Amino acid sequence: MRKSNYLTDGIPLLRTLREEIIAIAEEIHQEFGSHSLVLMQGNPDLAKRLAVWSVSQILLVSTLKDGLSLPPLEFVTCKKLLNDFGSSGMVLSEFSGCSNAFSGFFRFNSFNVQDF
Repeated sequence: MRKSNYLTDGIPLLRTLREEIIAIAEEIHQEFGSHSLVLMQGNPDLAKRLAVWSVSQILLVSTLKDGLSLPPLEFVTCKKLLNDFGSSGMVLSEFSGCSNAFSGFFRFNSFNVQDF
């Protein structure tokens, strides 16, 4: 039985997209192993996010519009504390609130699917 999600269950399109994302993640897990992709649903607390950032090699933020995007800030903080910048990278939407605060990462236009 599928786990309920109050944010998407009331909107058929969002429910369908969520199910497609879960199916794609399962395919990736089958082909490359469950360690290759972490799909987090909901809003994890800070401790869980920091644990994920500390073992992640890539952070992808594909937001279309936001004010302040905390994941890149948390990711960079973890990598700095672990002195692990050499094996890490960020890919940020140019519409991310903090994309202008960083340098040395890949920037892309979230509306341009071909560039992404």
